[in-house]
Amino acid sequence: MTIVRRIELVCGVLAGIAGLAGVWVFFYLPIGTECTSSSSGSNVCAPISYVAANGAGSAIPYWLVFGAFCLIVILGAVFHSLSGRGAWNGVLWTGAVLLLASSILGGFSIGFFLLPGALLALVAAILSSVAGHRHANATPAATAG
Repeated sequence: MTIVRRIELVCGVLAGIAGLAGVWVFFYLPIGTECTSSSSGSNVCAPISYVAANGAGSAIPYWLVFGAFCLIVILGAVFHSLSGRGAWNGVLWTGAVLLLASSILGGFSIGFFLLPGALLALVAAILSSVAGHRHANATPAATAG
């Protein structure tokens, strides 16, 4: 396995992990404050997360969609770096574009939580194309040694 393929593999796996971490941060870290009135008339305020405000079931569809995007990136990077087949390059590019589009669209509303994973996925996809291009242009004499 060449250095480029190893970097592609590491970036792809880290992209999936960073994407999932971004989703976790959005859903489980405090994003606002909830204030309630006590019986004595005083207000009690506490930080609240998306899941605490909306219920655990509200996050399931998002986990499934963004988790699938991250899994697509991981699978594309792992299998392309190991096999070098062009189909896995397409899978990796698809996952990278889906994560990047989700990150950009999310930036307009909830924030850029997926951006680190999307950028790493984009690096992995670019490296997969570079590695594939270098392999396709290699001559048999150059690859024999």
